[in-house]
Amino acid sequence: MHRINKRTVLYLLAGLLVSGLAGCGVRDDIVLLSEPELPIQEEGTVTTEDQSVSSESTADILYVFICGQVQKPGVYCLPSGSRIVDLIELAGGCLEGADICAVNQAEKLVDGSQVYIPTVGETETGASEVISDGLVHLNRADKEELMTLPGIGETKAELILEYRETRGGFATVDEIMNIPGIKEGVFRKIQDYITVE
Repeated sequence: MHRINKRTVLYLLAGLLVSGLAGCGVRDDIVLLSEPELPIQEEGTVTTEDQSVSSESTADILYVFICGQVQKPGVYCLPSGSRIVDLIELAGGCLEGADICAVNQAEKLVDGSQVYIPTVGETETGASEVISDGLVHLNRADKEELMTLPGIGETKAELILEYRETRGGFATVDEIMNIPGIKEGVFRKIQDYITVE
């Protein structure tokens, strides 16, 4: 009885040894599979690269409100560099009674701005850039309207238009002091007559 048990034990040990040697290849595979992988991004997080792409795409978008004599007044999303003519087209075009000469359709749009299309005869000046309270809008006024401001001649008016074109408009009225020749003295004369809103 003891002899059989010893033989059985020897067979078992031999079998375990063989299976252990055969399992080495499997262990190698397991080691390869357990090598470090790239970190997994948690749900809801954004990488720096994604953020830069997102901010760039946001910077290339304008939101502008159009109202008055257009088919579909409302807020429209356009690519940066779009002009009023593009906005009018998105709004379905002008209505029959619209005064299309009152708006400079070639003007570049500014993010967050409003474009109003008046009816024929609605504005005495025939231009939408001068708002109802008599202030000159720095982001929409043409050269002639800018020259109505105290101390603003043709040269300064052209510089204002050039600045507005290259910078995408004025964020505040005191930004006009960035124009060569317009410092605090001139600004004090015109500050009550200009607006960017």
